[in-house]
Amino acid sequence: VNYDNGTVDEYEIQGDPVWRNVIISKDGNRIAALEEVIDNQENNFIYVFDFNLNQWETFELYNPTYTEGIETGDVLYPDAMEFDFNGVEIMYDAFNTIESNTGDELTWWDVNFITVHNQSSGNFADGTVSKLFSGLPEGVSVGNATFSKNSPYIIAFDLFDFDNDTYTIMGANIETGATGTFFENGQLGYPNFSKD
Repeated sequence: VNYDNGTVDEYEIQGDPVWRNVIISKDGNRIAALEEVIDNQENNFIYVFDFNLNQWETFELYNPTYTEGIETGDVLYPDAMEFDFNGVEIMYDAFNTIESNTGDELTWWDVNFITVHNQSSGNFADGTVSKLFSGLPEGVSVGNATFSKNSPYIIAFDLFDFDNDTYTIMGANIETGATGTFFENGQLGYPNFSKD
């Protein structure tokens, strides 16, 4: 955008109609995209394009543990996502599966953060993943997370307990770990914040 003469340059980064969700960082320097799920072939990647570097980077999603070098469960696919205020991390929810001790398959949604940009080098980051909650009770999922419009550490999200058929819109301070209930709901809420 040239604000002096009011002109806009437009170009196509990638023309294939394969994207099901695309977001842009608040500074406009990066976009992140998710591919369509075709023929039930889940995709556990987030694709990030950096306009300053003029290149794509692919980040594979995983479930971290506190044991070095060990990951647990499979991330089948991400869904909702949003850049943080600095365009360094992407907050996303993902559908996961793991086999239990009894051989049954456990599935759940959770909220995660992936580091995609290194501010000091100006390059892509290593894709380190952290979780909003390190362990959810069986049958409980969280998703549809969103940042507050005027705070970089306050978020809202849906909590759904399938065993008890309850849905709650929750809030969290991701700096302190404090959580609270905003609203009890009879269905998924897909929360968002006003600018105030």
